[in-house]
Amino acid sequence: MECDAKELAKALTRARDFLGSSLSNPALKCFRFEGRFVEAADYDLAAKLNLPEGLDFKAPVLVPGAECQAIVAKLSGRVTVEADEKAVRIADGGSKFRLATMASGGFPAFPAEPAKYAPAPLVCQAVKAVKAFAGDPKRTQIYAGVRIDDDQVIAGDEKFRALCVARMPAQTGIQAIVGMSFANLFATSAEDTELGCDGRRLFLRSADGVVCGPTIEGRYADYRKATAGYQLPDVFTFKHQDLKEAIEKIVVLAKDDPTEETGITRAIFTFGEGRMTLASSVGAHEARAELAAQGSGSGCLHLNVALISNWVRSAKCDSVTMSCNIRSPRVIRFTGQAELSDGRAMDLTVYVCPMIPAAKEKPGEEKD
Repeated sequence: MECDAKELAKALTRARDFLGSSLSNPALKCFRFEGRFVEAADYDLAAKLNLPEGLDFKAPVLVPGAECQAIVAKLSGRVTVEADEKAVRIADGGSKFRLATMASGGFPAFPAEPAKYAPAPLVCQAVKAVKAFAGDPKRTQIYAGVRIDDDQVIAGDEKFRALCVARMPAQTGIQAIVGMSFANLFATSAEDTELGCDGRRLFLRSADGVVCGPTIEGRYADYRKATAGYQLPDVFTFKHQDLKEAIEKIVVLAKDDPTEETGITRAIFTFGEGRMTLASSVGAHEARAELAAQGSGSGCLHLNVALISNWVRSAKCDSVTMSCNIRSPRVIRFTGQAELSDGRAMDLTVYVCPMIPAAKEKPGEEKD
């Protein structure tokens, strides 16, 4: 058998990301070659990827995955591949390699694919936009992933202190919760990707092949009812680009509040008289940025600026709105859109709970 070295290296490099690391099952560290496919799997994710033209294994063989990928990555031009029950031999014009095969008994069979797939670019964009809002896996399994709810994709922590909702202009017919390891695959998916579900697993299919991962079982709280109950009469509008630039400036000094959980970054949002001021500080250092804001009323909010920054980067539109209840600011809502390459737009909304100011900081108080 003969194929192009670069095309083979491309397939094996992607397959390498799915290799397992189980000490009790060495087969999970292997590639499985059969027919025109290479497979790699662990106990959660699995991939069945297309091999380049010219390769067609008549019988299944297992070889150490990391070593096989490292070898092929160094080859160039045309390569020849020979396989039998004892070894796989790979060579280019000036080098030859021999990899001993391994017993295939412990390698998991790739699951049967669903009969129906649907175009997935919208879902991929939505998952990429919301996944930063998923909860801590140390606290909960259900909220440590992303929920696909037909025409919406949601991520939030177990108490909905931060919740991001991407509403798509088309229905998917899929109801599932996926873990973050599989959700991360959506961010790198190609435009031709299709999505399928058999109830227990999600499948992503593209010209490169198929990858799959398990869904998470459990009851997800009724986020639609929770968000519908918020009364947010005070609305402020900003230019998206102005808000993005202001956050990019102050997030450099976003403060780690020792009274909060590790990793929470905080900034103070002060609004009134047609302006919004953002401020963050670390020790004696302070960053401030202003932008125009249309709306009435004034107030001061302490918000997780890292999450808002993720939302602002995902949104692509002319203007965004911030809605709250100034008298009782329990929840803040930011609303915008993510414009897609095909001309459609996806509504993108984030709900965040304001943070409690540190005892030494009063709302609106400026440092000398």
